[in-house]
Amino acid sequence: MPKTGSDGFGLRMAERLGHTIRPTYAALTPLLDADGRHADLSGLSLTARLRATGKRAHNTARGGFLFTHRGYS
Repeated sequence: MPKTGSDGFGLRMAERLGHTIRPTYAALTPLLDADGRHADLSGLSLTARLRATGKRAHNTARGGFLFTHRGYS
């Protein structure tokens, strides 16, 4: 995943060490909320625009946003 800063070195090293490497694929990763501040909104879904910023780059995404009992999806 070059866009995340990964160049694949870890996978190549694991393969050289004898591990079986399976093809990668896109997957959802939940965002957990440690203090549960939005737990009462669990099940609420809406369209949202999220923006992540960094020192050298930023990214914006628009799509479905779901409040869950433990965080966001």
